[in-house]
Amino acid sequence: MPTTVRSLDKQEIDQAFALARLAVPDLAQAAWRDFARGVLSSRGAEQGGILVAEQDGSALTGLLVYWLRTDLRRGRLMIVEALVPVGLSRRRAGEVTRALLDSAERTARRLGCAALRVTIEERRLVALDGERADVLGDLGFTPEMLTLYELRL
Repeated sequence: MPTTVRSLDKQEIDQAFALARLAVPDLAQAAWRDFARGVLSSRGAEQGGILVAEQDGSALTGLLVYWLRTDLRRGRLMIVEALVPVGLSRRRAGEVTRALLDSAERTARRLGCAALRVTIEERRLVALDGERADVLGDLGFTPEMLTLYELRL
């Protein structure tokens, strides 16, 4: 069953809500609609995008939200804010992750980015068996920095 990745279409925003809720469990549907519409219509300095993975042209099996930014050290970056792979097994979820990140990399290169940066929550790094899973390391990413604290405003 091949996985394809493409940009989310505005008519699919509601269909992708369940995936967005996996990234943000308390997300309200109206907030998701507003957010997704804003991302899909973004231009200029606040340009972003939403990629979705689908299996056999039907069910959405993954979601990736990105923003383009300029970084003092790297220049133009693609920053992945949300990465949600869905699969019935770890292997399948890994395939969806790879497909989403491969597509993000191609998009970043096409848009002239110097790097692809992925932000991932600590809870997403722990596998079902309790062992730390270095999913991104397995895909060729190297750790750049660690955020130890966040002040929520």
